[in-house]
Amino acid sequence: MRAPVKLLCMAMSCTLTAGTAMAEIKFRPGEVVVKGEVFSSDGYEVLKYLPNADLTILKVSPGKELAQTLALRKKGRKASRNYIARKFAPNDPLYGYQWHFGAVQAEQAWALYDGAGVNVAVLDTGLQSGGPDGIDCVLPGYNAIDGSSNVADGDGHGTHVSGTVAQSTNNGVGVAGLAHGACILPVKVLDDSGSGTDADIAEGIAWAINNGAQVINMSLGYPADYALEQFVNYPSYSTLTNSDTSVTIVVASGNDSSTNGISYPASHPEALAVGATDVDGIAPYSNQGPKLDIVAPGGNTSQNLHIPTDSHSDGVVQETYISQGQGTWGYYLFQGTSMAAPHAAAAAAILLSKDGSLDRYEVQAVLETTASDLGSPGWDGVFGHGLIQIYDALGAIEGGNNEPPETKPGSPEQFSASFDSDTSAVELTWNPPSVGTVTNYSIERSKQNRRGKLGGFNAVTTEDGTTTSYTDSGLDSGTYVYRILARNSAGASAWVLSNSVEVSSSGGGSGGGDGECKGGWKKCGR
Repeated sequence: MRAPVKLLCMAMSCTLTAGTAMAEIKFRPGEVVVKGEVFSSDGYEVLKYLPNADLTILKVSPGKELAQTLALRKKGRKASRNYIARKFAPNDPLYGYQWHFGAVQAEQAWALYDGAGVNVAVLDTGLQSGGPDGIDCVLPGYNAIDGSSNVADGDGHGTHVSGTVAQSTNNGVGVAGLAHGACILPVKVLDDSGSGTDADIAEGIAWAINNGAQVINMSLGYPADYALEQFVNYPSYSTLTNSDTSVTIVVASGNDSSTNGISYPASHPEALAVGATDVDGIAPYSNQGPKLDIVAPGGNTSQNLHIPTDSHSDGVVQETYISQGQGTWGYYLFQGTSMAAPHAAAAAAILLSKDGSLDRYEVQAVLETTASDLGSPGWDGVFGHGLIQIYDALGAIEGGNNEPPETKPGSPEQFSASFDSDTSAVELTWNPPSVGTVTNYSIERSKQNRRGKLGGFNAVTTEDGTTTSYTDSGLDSGTYVYRILARNSAGASAWVLSNSVEVSSSGGGSGGGDGECKGGWKKCGR
């Protein structure tokens, strides 16, 4: 008999808008930012070169910033206007205790976006209402355990996690939320003791996706000593495998202090696996290993502490509700990868509030490539790609609400990839989009790595707008996914992913057997 699911939370102290139109962001007149080094011999007046970021600031005529940006993009350069950020310090009186927001560039990001218009589903112990601080936008939720709409949280874990994402901010009360403009979609998949079943987790994932979630946070999982292959035939595995790729799924890596493996479902290929840091580096409880993607603040407080009696702890503070007697509201310090995961979920929401067309692979790629590399150069099993940096991630996204509206071409239709064993090549075919004129198509390729996840996309070819097929040859064996971007003459683009395709001389794919997990789920924090 399989053990029940438990939350993955290390114990901490625990007495537990709709989106509006964004104003155009200000930029410096007469300046354009270009990726890479540009010289005066190229015909531009160079104001300065930023060597660490590999950016060049060019002088242009005031009022011509957008035109020059588009002209540079047509030449294949990454360019944008030089946007102005400002410090954002909310008036929430306990914000000073939230060291963890500063670690991920929260204030710089808030000057641009706050997650408005994005729905974040929190699959957890539910969400308790009635606190003094609250969350501004809470959507009708779902109780996957009994099929009702009752998502009351008698544990406090889910309420704390939800607050990290979207606590009411700048209201003069309590603490702030990282993506405070987002809406929370509470999904109760764990009971008030922090336990639940794999089937209920699968139901919660499916319900969240079917009811408008753009980001899913799961601060829960099995112990790290169970291999991913043991879960292949579990309901949650299939649900995750077949989930809509437009939804970013964030999962805590677990708190077993493992150095060679993370918890499931964080280890699932469709999940963004998040480890935890404290003020000094990696948190000692945070699981590490080959499938870890990024890290975020999870804190390291080993005592039960109640804000504001101790100002020196580095736990993650949020409003929550703990059922003790008649129940107690308070602002409490928790620690765990449960607390790290919602930082990443909030970061995803902020990115999507800038560009809602990003899929989970693009969100993950942006967060990874802009993360602060804390360990060995490049990816490592302790920090993954590094500590998320939300402002830098926003800057890495082209277009979105930072640019004036442009007419985009439609996405290429029925874009498919198939392996031809006779030619040992991948045949790509697509139909022209039904909307907009296409100047050219760019095709990019990503290969699944040894961790079972797709790497970054690499350019394959650029084809004329009348082309509808391409043959990609000379590939090593492995699993590939392709992305095609249709561009118009203004430089606007629209993309679509292909199906995955297995390249193999013998054909066929790999499988996996069932395994019995006797450990059960548990909280990823507290």
